[in-house]
Parts: sequence; structure tokens; C-alpha cells
Amino acid sequence: MDDEDNEIYEIVFWRHPFTWMWYVNNPPVNSLCRPLDTHDGHRYWLLVDGERDTLTKLTVYRRGGRVAHVSLFYDEGVLEIGNIYIGSQHRRKGLGSALLNVIKDIARKRGAAVIEGILVERDVAPYPKLPQWYEKHGFVVRPIDHIPKGKPLDTLATIRYEMKR
Repeated sequence: MDDEDNEIYEIVFWRHPFTWMWYVNNPPVNSLCRPLDTHDGHRYWLLVDGERDTLTKLTVYRRGGRVAHVSLFYDEGVLEIGNIYIGSQHRRKGLGSALLNVIKDIARKRGAAVIEGILVERDVAPYPKLPQWYEKHGFVVRPIDHIPKGKPLDTLATIRYEMKR
């Protein structure tokens, strides 16, 4: 077994210390742990919880520790990105782009017509090029002049990706 194989055992053991061997051979029906490679050669492990549920959580691990997570909400043909968080040591390594590709794959499998989300000031302030990053990945970024009902007060823009049929 090479180091990459050991990595998945570390993840599974950490999440399920008493049933790790059973879990490795029999993962839960609604969960999937798979390798996630970035365009610049970094290898991570992605755990997808609830891929067929209203709430889907993506958790990314490396060397047994959680380094990123994403929350997705699905409702009537719309997959909404609740949040994307990537640990500071793992930014600018292609992980965000790899996660957006996973999000698009999930939307395609679910039959979603669009992927939507919002950009908030607390995320854009430290990363002013975040809107352009979404645009680079095919999203339309629209600044807002009023806060949509139920959205955070520091909402700056909406993002939208039309799925190709």
C-alpha cells in the first residue's frame, strides 16, 4: 500500500474509529470518498455526504486533516452554493477550481438547470479577485443594489452558472 492508500485509511479511521475496517469495505450508501486531483498535481481526498439529498456536504482531506468544505442546497432544479471554505495553506493550488468542477458534476447528476450563490463582503474583502475567479469558471456575477430576502446583510453580488444541456 502506498502513501496515498494510507491517507484514505487515516480519514476513515478518524471519522469512524470503531468501525473503520467495515467502513472502508462498505461505505455508506449516500457517501463517497474519492481522490481529488488539482490541475497542478496536488492530491486530496473528497468525501461527499448526501449527494442525493437536499443538503450535500463536500469535505476535503489531506494527510488525515480537513482542509476544505462546501455546503450545497438543492431545490427544484437549482443547486445553491451555501459556502466554500479552503484552509489558507491550501489556497492558490487549484483546489477551488477542482471543487467547482465537482459542484458542476453534482448539479449535472441532479438535473439542476442552474448553480447559484452569493458573494459577501467578508469573503471578497480579503480576495478582491474572487468575482473574476467565478467568471473565469463560467459564472455570471451580478452586483446587487438591494439585499435579497433571507440573505446576509453584507451580500455584494449574486453568482449564477447555467448548466449546459
